[in-house]
Amino acid sequence: MNEIVKEMEQVIAPVVGEIKEIRAKLAELEQAGAKPDDGKVADLEARLVELEEKARLLEVGVMGKPSEKRVDLDAAFLAVAARAIPEDTAVKRAIDSSVIASAGKLNPEQADAFIDYVVKQQITLSMANVRRMSAPQALIEELAVGTRKLRAATEGGAPSLANAVSAKKRTLSTVEVIWAEDITLTFLEDNIERRGADNHIARLLATQFGNDLADLGWKGDTSLAATITDANSDGLDDTTGLTQADHDFLRTNDGWLRIAGADADAHAYDATGAAKASDIFKAMLDLVPDKYLGLELAFFVPPETAIAYANELANRATGLGDTVMVQGVPVLRYFGYKVVPDPYLRKEGLLPRKAILTPVSNLAFGIQRNITIDAQWQPRKRVVEYTITARNDYEFANADAVVLASNIPNL
Repeated sequence: MNEIVKEMEQVIAPVVGEIKEIRAKLAELEQAGAKPDDGKVADLEARLVELEEKARLLEVGVMGKPSEKRVDLDAAFLAVAARAIPEDTAVKRAIDSSVIASAGKLNPEQADAFIDYVVKQQITLSMANVRRMSAPQALIEELAVGTRKLRAATEGGAPSLANAVSAKKRTLSTVEVIWAEDITLTFLEDNIERRGADNHIARLLATQFGNDLADLGWKGDTSLAATITDANSDGLDDTTGLTQADHDFLRTNDGWLRIAGADADAHAYDATGAAKASDIFKAMLDLVPDKYLGLELAFFVPPETAIAYANELANRATGLGDTVMVQGVPVLRYFGYKVVPDPYLRKEGLLPRKAILTPVSNLAFGIQRNITIDAQWQPRKRVVEYTITARNDYEFANADAVVLASNIPNL
Protein backbone atom coordinates (compact mmCIF):
# COMPACT_ATOMS: atom_id res chain seq x y z
CA MET A 1 0.00 0.00 0.00
CA ASN A 2 2.85 2.38 0.87
CA GLU A 3 4.39 1.80 -2.56
CA ILE A 4 1.06 2.56 -4.24
CA VAL A 5 0.70 5.77 -2.26
CA LYS A 6 4.25 6.86 -3.16
CA GLU A 7 3.62 6.08 -6.83
CA MET A 8 0.39 8.07 -6.74
CA GLU A 9 2.14 11.04 -5.15
CA GLN A 10 4.92 11.00 -7.75
CA VAL A 11 2.51 10.84 -10.67
CA ILE A 12 -0.17 13.22 -9.43
CA ALA A 13 1.93 15.74 -7.49
CA PRO A 14 3.04 17.74 -10.58
CA VAL A 15 -0.58 18.00 -11.77
CA VAL A 16 -1.82 19.04 -8.33
CA GLY A 17 0.97 21.62 -8.16
CA GLU A 18 -0.07 23.13 -11.48
CA ILE A 19 -3.71 23.18 -10.34
CA LYS A 20 -2.70 25.18 -7.25
CA GLU A 21 -0.66 27.59 -9.40
CA ILE A 22 -3.61 28.21 -11.72
CA ARG A 23 -5.98 28.76 -8.82
CA ALA A 24 -3.52 31.26 -7.35
CA LYS A 25 -3.28 33.11 -10.68
CA LEU A 26 -7.06 33.23 -10.98
CA ALA A 27 -7.29 34.59 -7.43
CA GLU A 28 -4.74 37.28 -8.30
CA LEU A 29 -6.72 38.25 -11.41
CA GLU A 30 -9.93 38.45 -9.41
CA GLN A 31 -8.28 40.63 -6.77
CA ALA A 32 -6.82 42.84 -9.51
CA GLY A 33 -10.32 43.56 -10.83
CA ALA A 34 -10.30 41.34 -13.91
CA LYS A 35 -13.68 40.46 -15.42
CA PRO A 36 -14.89 36.84 -15.51
CA ASP A 37 -15.20 37.07 -19.32
CA ASP A 38 -11.60 38.21 -19.84
CA GLY A 39 -9.73 35.99 -22.27
CA LYS A 40 -6.90 35.24 -19.82
CA VAL A 41 -9.39 34.15 -17.17
CA ALA A 42 -11.16 31.91 -19.68
CA ASP A 43 -7.89 30.29 -20.78
CA LEU A 44 -6.84 29.58 -17.20
CA GLU A 45 -10.26 28.14 -16.33
CA ALA A 46 -10.16 25.86 -19.38
CA ARG A 47 -6.70 24.63 -18.39
CA LEU A 48 -7.90 24.12 -14.80
CA VAL A 49 -10.77 21.92 -15.97
CA GLU A 50 -8.35 19.83 -18.06
CA LEU A 51 -5.94 19.37 -15.15
CA GLU A 52 -8.67 18.43 -12.68
CA GLU A 53 -9.89 15.74 -15.05
CA LYS A 54 -6.32 14.56 -15.64
CA ALA A 55 -5.73 14.30 -11.88
CA ARG A 56 -8.91 12.27 -11.51
CA LEU A 57 -7.92 9.87 -14.30
CA LEU A 58 -4.38 9.51 -12.95
CA GLU A 59 -5.70 8.66 -9.51
CA VAL A 60 -8.00 6.02 -10.97
CA GLY A 61 -5.14 4.65 -13.05
CA VAL A 62 -2.72 4.35 -10.13
CA MET A 63 -5.11 3.19 -7.44
CA GLY A 64 -7.28 1.13 -9.73
CA LYS A 65 -11.06 1.12 -9.72
CA PRO A 66 -12.31 -0.38 -6.48
CA SER A 67 -14.07 -3.67 -6.87
CA GLU A 68 -17.78 -3.35 -6.35
CA LYS A 69 -19.53 -6.25 -4.71
CA ARG A 70 -23.03 -6.46 -6.08
CA VAL A 71 -25.62 -5.99 -3.38
CA ASP A 72 -28.99 -7.26 -4.52
CA LEU A 73 -30.95 -4.53 -2.84
CA ASP A 74 -33.94 -5.25 -5.03
CA ALA A 75 -34.20 -8.71 -3.49
CA ALA A 76 -34.29 -7.11 -0.07
CA PHE A 77 -37.24 -4.90 -1.02
CA LEU A 78 -39.09 -7.83 -2.56
CA ALA A 79 -38.36 -10.03 0.43
CA VAL A 80 -39.95 -7.67 2.90
CA ALA A 81 -42.96 -7.48 0.58
CA ALA A 82 -43.11 -11.27 0.44
CA ARG A 83 -43.69 -11.35 4.18
CA ALA A 84 -46.74 -9.15 3.84
CA ILE A 85 -48.60 -10.42 0.77
CA PRO A 86 -50.73 -13.55 0.18
CA GLU A 87 -49.16 -16.99 -0.14
CA ASP A 88 -50.29 -17.70 -3.71
CA THR A 89 -48.51 -14.82 -5.47
CA ALA A 90 -45.42 -15.03 -7.63
CA VAL A 91 -43.59 -12.76 -5.21
CA LYS A 92 -44.22 -15.05 -2.25
CA ARG A 93 -43.16 -18.15 -4.17
CA ALA A 94 -40.02 -16.68 -5.74
CA ILE A 95 -38.38 -14.73 -2.92
CA ASP A 96 -36.56 -15.96 0.14
CA SER A 97 -37.47 -13.45 2.86
CA SER A 98 -34.30 -14.32 4.79
CA VAL A 99 -32.36 -11.75 2.74
CA ILE A 100 -33.86 -9.08 5.03
CA ALA A 101 -32.65 -8.90 8.60
CA SER A 102 -35.11 -9.05 11.45
CA ALA A 103 -37.80 -6.37 11.80
CA GLY A 104 -37.22 -5.08 8.28
CA LYS A 105 -33.82 -3.61 9.09
CA LEU A 106 -31.33 -3.54 6.21
CA ASN A 107 -28.05 -5.29 6.87
CA PRO A 108 -24.90 -3.08 6.67
CA GLU A 109 -24.19 -3.92 3.02
CA GLN A 110 -27.76 -3.24 1.97
CA ALA A 111 -27.87 -0.01 3.99
CA ASP A 112 -24.67 1.21 2.32
CA ALA A 113 -26.07 0.33 -1.10
CA PHE A 114 -29.28 2.23 -0.32
CA ILE A 115 -27.29 5.29 0.84
CA ASP A 116 -25.23 5.10 -2.34
CA TYR A 117 -28.40 5.22 -4.45
CA VAL A 118 -29.71 8.18 -2.47
CA VAL A 119 -26.49 10.19 -2.62
CA LYS A 120 -25.33 9.59 -6.19
CA GLN A 121 -28.54 10.86 -7.76
CA GLN A 122 -28.49 14.24 -5.97
CA ILE A 123 -26.34 17.12 -7.18
CA THR A 124 -25.25 18.47 -3.80
CA LEU A 125 -25.40 15.29 -1.69
CA SER A 126 -23.06 13.59 -4.16
CA MET A 127 -20.50 16.36 -3.54
CA ALA A 128 -20.98 16.67 0.23
CA ASN A 129 -19.04 14.97 3.00
CA VAL A 130 -21.29 11.98 3.70
CA ARG A 131 -21.00 10.56 7.22
CA ARG A 132 -22.40 7.03 7.57
CA MET A 133 -23.20 6.98 11.26
CA SER A 134 -23.72 4.10 13.67
CA ALA A 135 -25.14 6.31 16.44
CA PRO A 136 -27.55 9.27 16.64
CA GLN A 137 -24.72 11.77 17.13
CA ALA A 138 -21.32 12.32 15.52
CA LEU A 139 -18.72 15.05 16.05
CA ILE A 140 -17.25 17.00 13.16
CA GLU A 141 -13.89 18.26 14.36
CA GLU A 142 -11.53 20.69 12.68
CA LEU A 143 -8.22 22.12 13.88
CA ALA A 144 -8.12 25.85 13.21
CA VAL A 145 -4.87 27.86 13.10
CA GLY A 146 -4.98 31.61 13.55
CA THR A 147 -3.20 34.08 11.27
CA ARG A 148 -0.73 36.95 11.87
CA LYS A 149 0.71 35.36 14.98
CA LEU A 150 4.37 35.88 14.05
CA ARG A 151 6.31 38.36 16.20
CA ALA A 152 9.85 39.72 16.19
CA ALA A 153 12.06 37.58 18.42
CA THR A 154 13.76 39.27 21.37
CA GLU A 155 16.98 37.67 22.54
CA GLY A 156 16.84 36.70 26.18
CA GLY A 157 13.11 37.25 26.43
CA ALA A 158 10.24 34.78 26.27
CA PRO A 159 7.70 35.41 23.51
CA SER A 160 4.00 35.87 24.16
CA LEU A 161 1.95 32.73 23.67
CA ALA A 162 0.32 32.77 20.23
CA ASN A 163 -2.73 30.69 21.20
CA ALA A 164 -3.20 30.17 17.46
CA VAL A 165 -4.31 26.53 17.43
CA SER A 166 -7.88 25.76 18.43
CA ALA A 167 -10.23 22.83 17.94
CA LYS A 168 -13.66 23.50 16.50
CA LYS A 169 -16.36 20.92 17.14
CA ARG A 170 -19.79 20.72 15.57
CA THR A 171 -22.30 17.94 16.09
CA LEU A 172 -24.48 15.96 13.73
CA SER A 173 -27.65 15.02 15.62
CA THR A 174 -29.88 12.87 13.49
CA VAL A 175 -33.64 13.28 13.15
CA GLU A 176 -35.87 10.36 12.18
CA VAL A 177 -37.61 10.70 8.82
CA ILE A 178 -40.20 8.43 7.22
CA TRP A 179 -41.29 7.77 3.64
CA ALA A 180 -44.48 5.94 2.68
CA GLU A 181 -44.99 4.49 -0.81
CA ASP A 182 -47.48 2.12 -2.46
CA ILE A 183 -46.24 -0.52 -4.93
CA THR A 184 -48.80 -2.51 -6.89
CA LEU A 185 -48.82 -6.28 -6.74
CA THR A 186 -48.68 -6.41 -10.54
CA PHE A 187 -45.43 -4.45 -10.54
CA LEU A 188 -43.93 -6.76 -7.93
CA GLU A 189 -44.89 -9.90 -9.85
CA ASP A 190 -43.66 -8.51 -13.16
CA ASN A 191 -40.37 -7.59 -11.56
CA ILE A 192 -39.94 -11.20 -10.43
CA GLU A 193 -40.27 -12.30 -14.06
CA ARG A 194 -37.67 -9.74 -15.18
CA ARG A 195 -34.90 -10.41 -12.68
CA GLY A 196 -32.38 -9.02 -15.19
CA ALA A 197 -33.77 -5.55 -14.61
CA ASP A 198 -31.55 -3.44 -12.37
CA ASN A 199 -33.16 -2.99 -8.99
CA HIS A 200 -36.38 -1.35 -10.17
CA ILE A 201 -38.00 -1.03 -6.81
CA ALA A 202 -34.85 -0.03 -4.95
CA ARG A 203 -34.05 2.67 -7.49
CA LEU A 204 -37.60 3.97 -7.52
CA LEU A 205 -37.87 4.34 -3.75
CA ALA A 206 -34.27 5.48 -3.20
CA THR A 207 -34.66 8.21 -5.82
CA GLN A 208 -37.83 9.63 -4.28
CA PHE A 209 -36.39 9.30 -0.77
CA GLY A 210 -33.23 11.11 -1.90
CA ASN A 211 -35.17 13.92 -3.56
CA ASP A 212 -36.76 14.86 -0.26
CA LEU A 213 -33.49 14.54 1.68
CA ALA A 214 -31.78 16.90 -0.79
CA ASP A 215 -34.67 19.37 -0.65
CA LEU A 216 -34.66 19.31 3.16
CA GLY A 217 -30.88 19.68 3.15
CA TRP A 218 -31.15 23.16 1.68
CA LYS A 219 -34.51 24.55 2.79
CA GLY A 220 -35.27 22.74 6.03
CA ASP A 221 -36.26 25.26 8.70
CA THR A 222 -37.61 24.24 12.11
CA SER A 223 -38.46 27.90 12.88
CA LEU A 224 -41.34 27.93 10.38
CA ALA A 225 -44.81 28.16 11.89
CA ALA A 226 -46.40 24.84 12.80
CA THR A 227 -49.72 26.16 11.53
CA ILE A 228 -49.82 28.62 8.63
CA THR A 229 -51.57 32.00 8.85
CA ASP A 230 -53.91 32.33 5.89
CA ALA A 231 -55.92 35.55 6.17
CA ASN A 232 -57.20 35.50 2.57
CA SER A 233 -57.96 31.76 2.54
CA ASP A 234 -55.85 31.02 -0.55
CA GLY A 235 -54.19 28.01 1.09
CA LEU A 236 -50.83 29.81 1.40
CA ASP A 237 -49.10 31.23 4.44
CA ASP A 238 -49.21 35.04 4.43
CA THR A 239 -45.49 35.32 5.26
CA THR A 240 -43.85 32.44 3.39
CA GLY A 241 -46.30 31.87 0.54
CA LEU A 242 -46.10 28.13 1.25
CA THR A 243 -48.80 25.56 1.94
CA GLN A 244 -49.41 23.78 5.22
CA ALA A 245 -47.90 20.63 3.69
CA ASP A 246 -44.77 22.59 2.77
CA HIS A 247 -44.41 23.82 6.36
CA ASP A 248 -44.92 20.30 7.71
CA PHE A 249 -42.13 19.01 5.49
CA LEU A 250 -39.63 21.85 5.95
CA ARG A 251 -40.03 21.84 9.76
CA THR A 252 -38.59 18.31 9.91
CA ASN A 253 -34.99 19.50 10.29
CA ASP A 254 -32.75 22.53 9.73
CA GLY A 255 -30.97 22.61 6.38
CA TRP A 256 -27.75 24.37 5.38
CA LEU A 257 -29.42 27.71 4.56
CA ARG A 258 -31.04 27.92 7.98
CA ILE A 259 -27.85 26.77 9.76
CA ALA A 260 -25.72 29.38 7.96
CA GLY A 261 -28.22 32.14 8.65
CA ALA A 262 -28.30 31.39 12.38
CA ASP A 263 -24.54 30.98 12.91
CA ALA A 264 -22.58 34.07 13.90
CA ASP A 265 -19.37 32.64 12.39
CA ALA A 266 -20.85 32.47 8.88
CA HIS A 267 -20.49 35.49 6.58
CA ALA A 268 -23.63 37.18 5.27
CA TYR A 269 -24.17 39.15 2.05
CA ASP A 270 -27.37 40.94 1.04
CA ALA A 271 -27.62 40.76 -2.76
CA THR A 272 -30.51 43.23 -3.01
CA GLY A 273 -29.98 45.46 -6.04
CA ALA A 274 -27.23 43.35 -7.63
CA ALA A 275 -27.15 43.92 -11.39
CA LYS A 276 -25.36 40.77 -12.55
CA ALA A 277 -24.69 37.26 -11.30
CA SER A 278 -20.95 37.89 -11.54
CA ASP A 279 -21.37 40.88 -9.18
CA ILE A 280 -22.98 38.55 -6.63
CA PHE A 281 -20.20 35.99 -6.98
CA LYS A 282 -17.51 38.66 -6.55
CA ALA A 283 -19.14 40.05 -3.41
CA MET A 284 -19.42 36.56 -1.93
CA LEU A 285 -15.83 35.67 -2.78
CA ASP A 286 -14.58 38.90 -1.20
CA LEU A 287 -16.09 37.74 2.12
CA VAL A 288 -14.20 34.43 2.18
CA PRO A 289 -11.26 34.54 4.63
CA ASP A 290 -7.96 34.27 2.74
CA LYS A 291 -7.01 30.97 4.38
CA TYR A 292 -9.85 29.18 2.56
CA LEU A 293 -9.21 30.54 -0.94
CA GLY A 294 -6.86 27.69 -1.79
CA LEU A 295 -9.56 25.08 -1.12
CA GLU A 296 -12.07 23.65 -3.58
CA LEU A 297 -14.73 26.33 -3.14
CA ALA A 298 -18.07 26.07 -4.93
CA PHE A 299 -21.01 28.43 -5.40
CA PHE A 300 -24.27 26.57 -4.75
CA VAL A 301 -26.89 28.73 -6.44
CA PRO A 302 -30.51 28.73 -7.66
CA PRO A 303 -30.86 27.59 -11.29
CA GLU A 304 -32.14 31.05 -12.24
CA THR A 305 -28.89 32.64 -11.04
CA ALA A 306 -26.77 30.06 -12.87
CA ILE A 307 -28.70 30.71 -16.08
CA ALA A 308 -28.16 34.46 -15.70
CA TYR A 309 -24.42 33.88 -15.32
CA ALA A 310 -24.42 31.52 -18.30
CA ASN A 311 -25.96 34.30 -20.37
CA GLU A 312 -23.05 36.53 -19.35
CA LEU A 313 -20.49 33.93 -20.39
CA ALA A 314 -22.28 32.96 -23.59
CA ASN A 315 -21.15 36.27 -25.10
CA ARG A 316 -17.49 35.30 -24.72
CA ALA A 317 -15.68 34.98 -28.03
CA THR A 318 -13.84 32.00 -26.55
CA GLY A 319 -14.04 28.24 -26.39
CA LEU A 320 -15.66 28.43 -22.97
CA GLY A 321 -18.36 30.72 -24.31
CA ASP A 322 -19.08 28.18 -27.03
CA THR A 323 -19.16 25.38 -24.45
CA VAL A 324 -21.70 27.24 -22.34
CA MET A 325 -23.86 27.75 -25.41
CA VAL A 326 -23.75 24.02 -26.23
CA GLN A 327 -23.65 22.32 -22.81
CA GLY A 328 -25.43 24.88 -20.65
CA VAL A 329 -24.91 25.60 -16.97
CA PRO A 330 -23.12 22.40 -15.75
CA VAL A 331 -19.74 23.74 -16.96
CA LEU A 332 -19.93 27.13 -15.20
CA ARG A 333 -16.96 28.53 -13.30
CA TYR A 334 -16.17 31.85 -11.68
CA PHE A 335 -12.40 32.42 -11.61
CA GLY A 336 -11.96 28.66 -11.44
CA TYR A 337 -14.51 28.03 -8.70
CA LYS A 338 -17.45 25.80 -9.62
CA VAL A 339 -20.92 27.30 -9.96
CA VAL A 340 -23.36 24.52 -9.02
CA PRO A 341 -27.05 25.07 -9.85
CA ASP A 342 -29.22 23.01 -7.51
CA PRO A 343 -32.96 22.71 -8.27
CA TYR A 344 -33.76 22.71 -4.55
CA LEU A 345 -32.42 26.27 -4.29
CA ARG A 346 -35.03 27.50 -6.75
CA LYS A 347 -37.22 30.36 -5.48
CA GLU A 348 -40.28 29.07 -3.65
CA GLY A 349 -43.30 31.07 -2.47
CA LEU A 350 -42.36 34.41 -0.89
CA LEU A 351 -39.04 33.15 0.45
CA PRO A 352 -36.01 35.06 -0.92
CA ARG A 353 -33.50 33.39 -3.20
CA LYS A 354 -30.34 32.35 -1.39
CA ALA A 355 -26.95 30.93 -2.34
CA ILE A 356 -23.95 29.56 -0.47
CA LEU A 357 -20.23 29.70 -1.18
CA THR A 358 -18.17 27.18 0.77
CA PRO A 359 -15.57 24.44 0.28
CA VAL A 360 -17.31 21.35 -1.08
CA SER A 361 -16.03 19.20 1.78
CA ASN A 362 -17.51 21.63 4.32
CA LEU A 363 -21.05 20.42 3.61
CA ALA A 364 -21.74 17.55 6.00
CA PHE A 365 -24.59 15.08 5.52
CA GLY A 366 -24.98 12.49 8.24
CA ILE A 367 -27.15 9.41 7.89
CA GLN A 368 -27.40 6.39 10.17
CA ARG A 369 -27.06 2.90 8.76
CA ASN A 370 -30.00 1.52 10.75
CA ILE A 371 -32.43 2.02 7.85
CA THR A 372 -35.65 0.03 8.05
CA ILE A 373 -38.01 -1.05 5.29
CA ASP A 374 -41.37 -2.54 6.20
CA ALA A 375 -44.36 -3.58 4.11
CA GLN A 376 -48.06 -4.15 4.67
CA TRP A 377 -50.48 -5.78 2.24
CA GLN A 378 -53.69 -3.87 1.45
CA PRO A 379 -56.00 -6.38 -0.30
CA ARG A 380 -58.68 -3.89 -1.39
CA LYS A 381 -56.19 -1.68 -3.19
CA ARG A 382 -54.00 -4.61 -4.31
CA VAL A 383 -50.91 -2.77 -3.20
CA VAL A 384 -48.06 -3.27 -0.78
CA GLU A 385 -47.51 -0.25 1.43
CA TYR A 386 -43.79 0.31 1.87
CA THR A 387 -42.54 2.35 4.82
CA ILE A 388 -38.91 3.46 4.90
CA THR A 389 -37.37 5.08 7.97
CA ALA A 390 -33.94 6.61 8.44
CA ARG A 391 -32.19 9.12 10.67
CA ASN A 392 -30.17 11.97 9.18
CA ASP A 393 -28.84 15.48 9.77
CA TYR A 394 -27.06 18.37 8.03
CA GLU A 395 -24.19 20.56 9.24
CA PHE A 396 -21.08 22.53 8.26
CA ALA A 397 -17.68 21.41 9.46
CA ASN A 398 -16.65 25.07 9.79
CA ALA A 399 -19.14 27.95 9.62
CA ASP A 400 -16.32 30.48 9.19
CA ALA A 401 -15.79 29.02 5.70
CA VAL A 402 -19.40 29.74 4.67
CA VAL A 403 -20.76 32.79 2.84
CA LEU A 404 -24.55 33.07 2.66
CA ALA A 405 -26.07 35.37 0.04
CA SER A 406 -29.70 36.39 0.57
CA ASN A 407 -32.28 38.38 -1.40
CA ILE A 408 -30.82 37.43 -4.78
CA PRO A 409 -32.81 39.29 -7.44
CA ASN A 410 -34.31 37.73 -10.55
CA LEU A 411 -31.52 38.75 -12.95
